Amino acid sequence: MSFFLQNQVFAAILTVILFGWLGFVTYLLIKSYSHYKKLIDVSPNSLDKVMENILKQLKIEKKKINSLEDNIENLSQKQKKAISSLNLVRFNPFQEVGGKQSFSSAILNEEGSGIVLTAFHNRDSTRVYAKVIDKGQVKDSELSEEEKLAIRNALRSKNE
Repeated sequence: MSFFLQNQVFAAILTVILFGWLGFVTYLLIKSYSHYKKLIDVSPNSLDKVMENILKQLKIEKKKINSLEDNIENLSQKQKKAISSLNLVRFNPFQEVGGKQSFSSAILNEEGSGIVLTAFHNRDSTRVYAKVIDKGQVKDSELSEEEKLAIRNALRSKNE
């Protein structure tokens, strides 16, 4: 009798599990089918409207993309004129002043144009000179060795 009772309990548990599994699979099937019907059950008029809306949205997105491309191009052109390299060379031009307090600093854009600032420091004063640089060359004056070095280093760091 106990063997018969064990088989009935096992059969009941198996039946409950089977019906639970069937219920779960049925739920998933109904949910998938209703989703499928929503996608497929479209009248011809509403399908045309959907396609028109998609095309309108594509045109709007294309205009936005073109605008962004123009903005990127403008920023790229502006970036060429922005400061892109800087170099500082410290030196001691006078024997009586130590510590390399004088300096030449090249401040250049992507094209190699900008300024070079040189400051000479001695006990009594500091003098600052600025020279305009156009494509790595000065037009209206001579460059000191320190200024040339600062420009050369700035141009080299820009290319690295």
